[in-house]
Amino acid sequence: MEFHTDILGKEKLLTEVAEIISFFTSVGVNTCHVMLGFGWGIKYYPSDEWEKEEIMLDSLQAFIENIEDKGLGKIGKDDLFIWVGSTEFKLCNDGDIHLRCSNVTEEQEYFLKRWQQKGWNAVKLSS
Repeated sequence: MEFHTDILGKEKLLTEVAEIISFFTSVGVNTCHVMLGFGWGIKYYPSDEWEKEEIMLDSLQAFIENIEDKGLGKIGKDDLFIWVGSTEFKLCNDGDIHLRCSNVTEEQEYFLKRWQQKGWNAVKLSS
């Protein structure tokens, strides 16, 4: 299944990165996997073989800041994929967030409800 929010912009996207970190570390998850999309990935990866990187969840914000500081891309302007728990988050180049999962569990429900409460319209794209 895939859901997406309205267009949020950089500040709200970074707020959600902080919420992803907070939520998952509170339930004992300490790592995530990340992969950059095409826009900044072509400058970041040394070859054509792009792979997910495992990083500490509490270093996710620093990872994003580091690649932005290097001028490789910008959050909300280039895709960033984050896999944590059983959820894939895509901070999209359109400035919204996509959430992908096999089945909606409490983990995904937390974010979908949060986004609805914030008025970000978590719309289902596909099953």
